[in-house]
Amino acid sequence: MQARHRTISILLHGLTWLLLCLAERSFAFDAWKADSLHNSLRTKQPDTDRVNTLLELSAVYVADSPARSFYYANEALFLSERKAWQQGIASAELRIAIVYEDVGELYEAIKHLHKSIKASRITGDLPTERRCWQYLVHCYDHTERHQKALNCQAHLLNMLIQTGDTVAICRHMSAYATVMFGTGRKQEGIEWLKRGILLAGTRLHGDTRKYISAEILNTLANVYVSLYRTDSALDVLRKTLPLAIAVKDTPNIAYIYSTFCDAYFYSNRYDSAEYYAYKTLALAEYTKDLPLQKGYHTTLSWLFEKKGQAAKALSYYKSADSLGKLITDTEKNLEQSMQISRVAIEQQRAHREQERRDLEAVNTDQRRALIIAIGILIALAIITILIFRNLKTKEKTNKIIREQAEGLKQQNEVIDAALRDKEILLQEMHHRVKNNLQLINGLLELQMTKLTDKNSVEALMVAQQRIYSMAMVHTKLYHNTGDASVEVHEFATDLFQSLSNAFNTGESNIQFKDHITVTHLSLNMLVPIGLILNELITNSFKHAFTHTDTGTISLDLRKENNTVILTYADSGTGIDPGKFDENTETLGLYLIRRLTRQLKGDMAYSNENGSKFTFTFPYEGNQDRHS
Repeated sequence: MQARHRTISILLHGLTWLLLCLAERSFAFDAWKADSLHNSLRTKQPDTDRVNTLLELSAVYVADSPARSFYYANEALFLSERKAWQQGIASAELRIAIVYEDVGELYEAIKHLHKSIKASRITGDLPTERRCWQYLVHCYDHTERHQKALNCQAHLLNMLIQTGDTVAICRHMSAYATVMFGTGRKQEGIEWLKRGILLAGTRLHGDTRKYISAEILNTLANVYVSLYRTDSALDVLRKTLPLAIAVKDTPNIAYIYSTFCDAYFYSNRYDSAEYYAYKTLALAEYTKDLPLQKGYHTTLSWLFEKKGQAAKALSYYKSADSLGKLITDTEKNLEQSMQISRVAIEQQRAHREQERRDLEAVNTDQRRALIIAIGILIALAIITILIFRNLKTKEKTNKIIREQAEGLKQQNEVIDAALRDKEILLQEMHHRVKNNLQLINGLLELQMTKLTDKNSVEALMVAQQRIYSMAMVHTKLYHNTGDASVEVHEFATDLFQSLSNAFNTGESNIQFKDHITVTHLSLNMLVPIGLILNELITNSFKHAFTHTDTGTISLDLRKENNTVILTYADSGTGIDPGKFDENTETLGLYLIRRLTRQLKGDMAYSNENGSKFTFTFPYEGNQDRHS
């Protein structure tokens, strides 16, 4: 079972390693090129060229010193971000992701790959975007998020199909099959591998066809080994090895030998497995592939254990363990170097950010000082011009002002005279209306002395009180100089007192209580309300207190929003609801109803320990001065 897992791991990692090697071209450290690039950085060059130089340095150091590669990539990113150069940002983010992937920090690599894709799409940089998707497949696959890896590989394959690059399409059909195999869809993966082999055989020629066919055939052989179909795997490998040898594809030859080893191991042919394990190990040492060396020291340890050669098995086991420690130490050193680089980069970024803020602050202060100086100069120029113009026009302006002041004074005198005349005429009008109403009252009084019929006298008395309530309004207005409204509380008190004197026999004690928050009303509203109150108070004196000598009449007048609410109540016997029928109602109730409609209001009646009338009228204009 362990050997099977190792085979699957080689299958998945091997093809990915080959693809990434091809994407990066070469990881070998070139000291001469590094020196040349360092010399270029010391010269004055455009920022975009400087970014490209930094990215080249990062690529040169990626295998020999990931920490330095990481540093130069971050320098390129910082410069690109400062210049808002999206193409540089895309390339720098990809380079940072490659370093993270190389040292095994795959989650960090994924974050930077997505940032690179975002920047690549802004500039339409399809090659960089395709490389990002390729690395995403690798990172998702190695973090066991196989479905995401499969989705990324499918997206990448669609992008490549649109380009028509047959070599890339064949390679990534093989990669798609490999990722699909990792998700358990083995038969589908095999079909995709066969399609890739067919496409390479029909569309490619010469060494290119051999090179690509060898890669895909080796992947198919690995699949057969993982399915324990060793005979099929060996048949494929015998076709594959000559192709790889013909094009001198050393990395692929190493993995073909490893597949031979696995196939013979699973078929219990340990001598053949040992032969190809030695061959794989020799190429691994030649290419300095430490993980592959460790893997095949372990494989040889298993083989000798199976063959009963314990001493050799132990020797290779110790070698594998030493290589494992060496790899672990290397990884720790890489991790420490990366941590040191990250801290240095963060400190440098913070320092540069502080320098940028300081420079911006200085520039801002300078701009502000310049603006203030210019503003002061402009202000002084404007003030000088204005003073000069004012001195020239001062006499003329003063003359015009004096003439206008004289004219305004004369106009104000005319207006004041007109206002006085208007007030006198208005007072005279109210005085005449009051006198006419009092004359009518006097005529009714004379008529009452000629009548002997009690009902007629009472009717004339009621009419006299109605006229009196209207005359009272005009009397109040006559005494209010320059004011077209009447104080409501005083009016209501005087009206009650007048009606009390007219209808009260002197034996009863009727109390009047008011709660009036609307202090003033206009003539148009107070006359109808006065007539309504006249009818209600008259009705209370005539009918409500026939069986008692004491009682209370209460009046509430208030304003809520745009509505005036009048509530009248007495503590008498109440009114029969049948009298509110329009066919049988009295003249007083008819008059109340008509006056309510005149004010566009509503009336409600209830018998709650006496009569209670509630009126609501729309509030029109500024009738209440003080409420």
